[in-house]
Amino acid sequence: LILLGVAVILYGMLTPINEDFELAGMLFLMVFLGCLLAFIGLLVIGTFLVPFLVALFGKLFSRKPAGKLAGLNAVRHPARTGAVGSALLIGVTLVATCLTGMYSLKTTMESQLDEAFPVDVKITFPEDSQPNAGTVDSVSRAAGVAETALVKEADIGDEALTGYTCSSLYVGDAGELRKLLPANVPVPGLNEYGPVFSPEQARTLTINGTQLKPVGTPSGADIPCLITTETAQKLDVKTAEYGAQIWVKLDENANLDTVSETLATAAHVSPHDVDVIAQIKDALGTFMLTFTYIVVGLFGVAVVIALVGVSNTLTLSIIERTRENALLRALGLTRKQLRSMLFLEAFLISGITALTAIVIGTAFGFVGASSLLRTAATADLTIPWIPLLILWFATVAITMLATLMPARRAAKVTPVEGLAIE
Repeated sequence: LILLGVAVILYGMLTPINEDFELAGMLFLMVFLGCLLAFIGLLVIGTFLVPFLVALFGKLFSRKPAGKLAGLNAVRHPARTGAVGSALLIGVTLVATCLTGMYSLKTTMESQLDEAFPVDVKITFPEDSQPNAGTVDSVSRAAGVAETALVKEADIGDEALTGYTCSSLYVGDAGELRKLLPANVPVPGLNEYGPVFSPEQARTLTINGTQLKPVGTPSGADIPCLITTETAQKLDVKTAEYGAQIWVKLDENANLDTVSETLATAAHVSPHDVDVIAQIKDALGTFMLTFTYIVVGLFGVAVVIALVGVSNTLTLSIIERTRENALLRALGLTRKQLRSMLFLEAFLISGITALTAIVIGTAFGFVGASSLLRTAATADLTIPWIPLLILWFATVAITMLATLMPARRAAKVTPVEGLAIE
């Protein structure tokens, strides 16, 4: 099943889609089927894989008597350890897959939004109230503003842009634009214009006898085409007396609910003249994060159920070994060592199983996100380290807490009392 699943995954990933969205959807379903087959195969061998991994990592703690005993106890009943580990493997793998896939989708979506909407805020001005250096300075000092750039419309005539993807051409300072625009949106250099959609297919723009090379992004950006002030001065391009805009990049602490009024006051314009595009990106990002946590919460129920099974199994195992624990006490094992042995046993089963599940889930999440994002211009695959660490620590911590009372009770039993139990 594992080999068949891997073969199906490779076929779905390596088959060219040639921008065919219907084919891409079918191949994604094929990759999903391959992951499902591989996962079922892993569950089949899980009853052997989990005890093997627990025994392997248990050797790391075998220098001390308590650690060696814990490693041996954890795999003394391979069928029971495997069954418990498989249940935990299912829940944690599902959560890790969901986290990796959804965070990769969220990161890719944010990157695409930054490319499509590279400017957080655009401030437009009435024809009789164009901005000056004082206006730009006032906006720059407003709360929540990180960078600003003043762009002015180039006065080259409407006929110059006929047949081009650019409906208008603006002039801006290259240094200001590089600070303001995201890294994946190129700023035109000398004798260049853009950003344009599909620059490899765009035409050169001729101004005053000089050809300007197009630059841009595969999906285009929601800003007018630009030339730098250096290019404008070289080609003797004048700017119009109207149509100027101030573009703003907000900092991370900006209040999106009040930024429109704040910038309108700073620029002396109406709030209707302030287009806060960052609100759209923030709303989509919040939706994706909320959806991720809802799905993770649903899959988390499987983890909780599995943890209950692990805890019950460990508790019953401790109770069944009362005479054995008493014998170990009689042979010189201290109460502290006995508690350490039981805690380490719980740690090995839950910790190693959860770690294995996270690795498998991350791999599945990468494969699924890569397949789903094949139609995107760029796929930004992300490992959500902090959520995955929280998942691992929570799994181990809950198991250890469930073992606390049985371990303390077992340590309190004297050798005489324990050996007297039938």
